[in-house]
Amino acid sequence: MSREIKFEICTRRKDGSDLFIEVVTLDDLINRNGCYYSPSIQEIVYKREFTGLKDKKDVDIYNGDKLLFNGYISNVVYNVGNARFEAHGEKHTVPAHKFK
Repeated sequence: MSREIKFEICTRRKDGSDLFIEVVTLDDLINRNGCYYSPSIQEIVYKREFTGLKDKKDVDIYNGDKLLFNGYISNVVYNVGNARFEAHGEKHTVPAHKFK
């Protein structure tokens, strides 16, 4: 399965003003030589990887999102050992390909 590699990155100016959220593809990063923000004046607030999946409203699902699945609220996490995204809840773990 091939998926688009992209990230949602949130930065903030170091003086505390201007919060900025941008979705950046791998091609964007390559074209910018990996430089996407200015560390002298900005800090990264968070960064999240796209799972390659969308919810039923066609919205991208990112690592760290919360989903309602089979009546349970779950956190989307990447499982390194299984090399896949999963939804983890209190009573279950669901492989990402079963999200829809």
